[in-house]
Parts: sequence; C-alpha cells; structure tokens
Amino acid sequence: MILYDKNHNKLDTDFFTYYDTQLPGKCSKVYIKDDKLLKIYNNDTSIKKIMKKDMFNKLKELDIPNVIKLYDYYFMFDDFLSRLWIDAYTMDFIDRDETNLLYSDIDYICEMALKLEEVAKILAKNHITIFDSHEGNIIFKKNDVTIIDQDQFYFNYLLPYQLLFIKNKKEILNYIRSTLLYESSNENPQFKFDLSKSLYFDINHDTDISKVLKDRFSDKTIYKSLKKM
Repeated sequence: MILYDKNHNKLDTDFFTYYDTQLPGKCSKVYIKDDKLLKIYNNDTSIKKIMKKDMFNKLKELDIPNVIKLYDYYFMFDDFLSRLWIDAYTMDFIDRDETNLLYSDIDYICEMALKLEEVAKILAKNHITIFDSHEGNIIFKKNDVTIIDQDQFYFNYLLPYQLLFIKNKKEILNYIRSTLLYESSNENPQFKFDLSKSLYFDINHDTDISKVLKDRFSDKTIYKSLKKM
C-alpha cells in the first residue's frame, strides 16, 4: 500500500493495521496506528462520496469543535491526473463507549444537540452544507459528541446563510433521530413508531432542537418517556 502526500513524499503505512469500524458503508477501508486513522477510498467509490481537496483544507482550517480532526490527504499515484481528487486521508481516532441515547439523560441529549447546532451554524457561515447524516457517522460519548464522517459535506454558494443554517439543523436532527431509531430497533413496533413520530418536527431558523426534545420527552430518559405513551 503506497500513498503519496501533496509534496510527493511517500507515507509510511507499515505500522497501520486494518480497523473494522463495523459500519455498513462500503466506500472505504480504515486502518489504525496509535491514535490516528487512515481512511482509504475503494477504487469503485463514486466521486460524489469522496471528500474534495478544497473541502478537506477548509475543514482542517476551521478545526470545528465536535467534528473529527483531520491531518493530511494522500494519493495512490504520484502524477497530475491522480491529484484531481484524494484517495486517502488521516484523522483522529475516537473510540466508541457504551453511551446509548435511548437510555441517556435527556439533559445530556439536549446538551449534545446544542453543540451540534453550533456546528451547523459554523458550517453555514462558511457556505458548507451537511449531507449523509445518519447513525454511524456520528459518535455520542458520555461527555461529548463528534461527527466522524465529512466525506459528503459540500460547498453551497447559492443558498443564503439563513437557508443553509436551516438545512444543516435538519441534518443535525437527523443525526440524533437516526441514532435513536437504530438503538430502538429491538423494541416493539409501537415503541419505535411513537419514537419516530416524536422525532419528526419542522425546523426553521429559530427552532431550538434541544428545547423541542426536552418538551417532547418529559421523563428523565427517552426510553422512560416512551414507556408512558
């Protein structure tokens, strides 16, 4: 496995070992060395699902809290044509713990929602829109939350800030919604139906996602709230 950086230097990959993310995505393979991950796109991955160089550089420059830290990008071949898009990149390793939103304190979920809304705002101010927001592309931990896959973040210079912010907030809600629905997959159908219904609501510029969640799930946890429905 030979990779070249933007300065035509080879990356030493000898001590990177395969890391099974246990996620359904088939666009890439991930390798680990110490606390750093190396993500290599598969040869048949659609260009739409590969992070562009300008997006990589912008996200690295912004270094947004609650979005995984990026380091460098690489190419499989050291020639001009291969450098039209990247083939691999390195980022922080963030391990998952036993946090389960379904059984977590609602105050914790609201706190994480506030952090993610701030991410939505920063991205919108920089003309970036979120896409591909679902369970598996975000990690909720005991005291924090991190978006770990920005491959399908895109620049959008046509929509004004207000509309981009609304769109990004909808994607933030989808991170939370899809994670909770995944975690409830072993519950009875009525339980999952009530959860799904409660997690769908209109988003506008002034919508406070954390407040809506707090109002809709009045018990200590979402699980307990749903048990009473």
